[in-house]
Amino acid sequence: MKKQYEDTDFDSSFKKLNADLMWKTKEKQELKKRIFTDIEKLESQKRNKNPLLSTRIKKVSLIRKLTYSGIALILLLGLFIGSTFVSPAMAQIAAKIMPLKITSSFSANNIDENLHQKLIKLIENQGYKVDSIGSIYDPFTIDISLILSNEQLKEAKEQLTPLVKETLSNHGIDDYNLLIRNIKSSERSTSLSKRDVKRKVMYDSLRQIVFDVFTKYGYEEEANYELAGLDQTWFSNILLLDMPDHIKERNSIISDIQQEIEAQNLDIKDIKVHSFNLEHQKQDSRWSYIASDLHESLAGKSTYKVTGLSYQVKKGHAYIDLGTNWTTTPSTQLLDELENAIKTYLALPDVKKQMQGNPYTIKLLMENGEDFMVISPEG
Repeated sequence: MKKQYEDTDFDSSFKKLNADLMWKTKEKQELKKRIFTDIEKLESQKRNKNPLLSTRIKKVSLIRKLTYSGIALILLLGLFIGSTFVSPAMAQIAAKIMPLKITSSFSANNIDENLHQKLIKLIENQGYKVDSIGSIYDPFTIDISLILSNEQLKEAKEQLTPLVKETLSNHGIDDYNLLIRNIKSSERSTSLSKRDVKRKVMYDSLRQIVFDVFTKYGYEEEANYELAGLDQTWFSNILLLDMPDHIKERNSIISDIQQEIEAQNLDIKDIKVHSFNLEHQKQDSRWSYIASDLHESLAGKSTYKVTGLSYQVKKGHAYIDLGTNWTTTPSTQLLDELENAIKTYLALPDVKKQMQGNPYTIKLLMENGEDFMVISPEG
């Protein structure tokens, strides 16, 4: 027997939604017609022996058994999804109805565009050129920079704001600031000064030297990492060399690099070496993507109140902290949803491959810094 419970917040959200929307009988009827037209199309495919379609048909047969209240809910959801108007009440209902899903950025099968890619395509389809799109945390802000004049900015804001808001709403994002600004074409010069050109040529030469020397000693994997840097002042140029600490031929490699620099007559006065643990850096890089996946799936959604992210890898253990502005512990229902979504994400094959069995601790923190959820392999 299923456990029965009352959701007074859910009921109140519907009441507020009813007040927010101007319900139109014609829209309801058109949507209802579309729903049952799709049902008829699916049922007409019963003769198709494709197992996937057969599964769909079985699911459709259940729709015929829906009660009047169930159909009303479908109409409500259809109006929500199809409408360009999004109220706070709609956002609250969406958060309650649509289960939280954390998408993996590692999956080779994940061909869906991320939010920023969708926004770029949306804006460019309106005839605008995008300089950059990014997210700023606490408060969560979508920052859009366009290449246009000050005179064009007002019109661009008026045209793009409702479209961007609709896209954000489709991603479940309802708690954010939207910043649309401009940069003039004249300010976005791609031409390099003679000094910058000279610096780039020198840096490219140094990168190639470092790559070739490391490869010569059998460290091709290490060579593929960005190991060379350039510290340039008006008086001298210094090669900044990152050296993995497991390499035994350290001194020989440095000596060979120095000889090659001299052979190519590059203006380098010194080499500064920084040792680092390559395995630690690789683990840190893998877990940075995991931390980002978790945060991006929760940020900007009022239901979860996530305000920030921090992570680190220490002695082989990965730590991820998601900050929120909760002042009291969330409801059991919300805690279960968060825990299930995070554990489902961590159990994905492509994510487990990146985790490589590393110990980890994921915490969700209240506004005062105290944790209200801890997820780890031991728990």
